[in-house]
Amino acid sequence: MSLKNPLILALLGGVILAAIVIAFAVGGSRGNSTSSPTNLEVRAATLTAPAPTRTRATPTPEAIDPRAVFESIRERYGGPAESLNFGAWEYVELTGDGRAEVLVRWNEGGNCGYFAEVWGYYRGQLTNLTPHASGQVPNDFGCGSIEATDVLGVGRPQVVTKARTYARPGVLSDDYSKDIYCWNGAVFLNVATDYEDYQGNPVRPRLAILDPSECR
Repeated sequence: MSLKNPLILALLGGVILAAIVIAFAVGGSRGNSTSSPTNLEVRAATLTAPAPTRTRATPTPEAIDPRAVFESIRERYGGPAESLNFGAWEYVELTGDGRAEVLVRWNEGGNCGYFAEVWGYYRGQLTNLTPHASGQVPNDFGCGSIEATDVLGVGRPQVVTKARTYARPGVLSDDYSKDIYCWNGAVFLNVATDYEDYQGNPVRPRLAILDPSECR
């Protein structure tokens, strides 16, 4: 076979050209696989990045069951269940510990209005946080209407009781006193008293009993 044949020369040239193209392609592929430090660095960083730290949430007591509180009050009074008319109750954060207390109300059937107590966790134990009148069962919020609202502007609600005042001993006036109780870290303190008429308009300046800084 003579290499001077044009067809043979053309075929041989095509084979040589194809071999050159394949050689460059293989060389370029190897070069790319070893010359991409950016990809390698990213991959290494991904593999060596520390795993996210898991933090266990602080366990908190379950929400207070108001029915258990009602039962405790009934047992303390020693009367039949129907003798205490339990009214509206609510969860409200009063002590600043991040957990809601429960404010319960009941009516004994007289003309005094509602009695109320606050129950919450104190030193890890479910406790009646209501102020204790000396030598009496804890109902030192008195009786009348009661609500939880921030009248002092300290960023947390206070217990506010409202009852008719007496112009003379034994004689009701048209004015109402609003006693404001706040938590000082251990007990509820009566820090101030407002006086209002029936429509809620002030009739006297606020009686400051303690500095609001006592509230914690």
